[in-house]
Amino acid sequence: MPFEDWDDIAGISLPISGKTYKVRPLNRSQGLQLEVAEEADAAGAPLEDQMSNEDFQRLILGPVLDEMRGDDVPDTAIIRAALTAHAAHKYGIDVAEHMWKHGPSPEALAASMKAATEGSTTSPATAAGRSSTKKPASTSGTTSKRAPARKSPGRRSATSGR
Repeated sequence: MPFEDWDDIAGISLPISGKTYKVRPLNRSQGLQLEVAEEADAAGAPLEDQMSNEDFQRLILGPVLDEMRGDDVPDTAIIRAALTAHAAHKYGIDVAEHMWKHGPSPEALAASMKAATEGSTTSPATAAGRSSTKKPASTSGTTSKRAPARKSPGRRSATSGR
């Protein structure tokens, strides 16, 4: 079986108003640029040193941004597309799909990202702390018998004469 072309399998396809926009994955240079911008933002760099929303959308969406604007796609859909592509790049397709469907809900997104970064298949609900698994019983107020400690024969010091 021959392999499919990389451009056919890489990236994400986002349907908006009956048209599908194919967002390609970031290349190494773009990924590094995004990393630097995220570090500056996290470090509290002055606003003029941080990446603008326009620059972020252009970096993440690439030429698809111009195509979306040419098709008069609403800004809210463009923002969701950029956040979804960013989630795909940083956390994987599962988090990206959740972002696309539910939007940037801080609680749900944090749960999805936590599950993705831990490499588990935990659902966002479980990762958010809504588990059906019972906690073990408390052992508070209970004691256990301990075996007596073995006595050491000790060592005699050459200077003490013992």
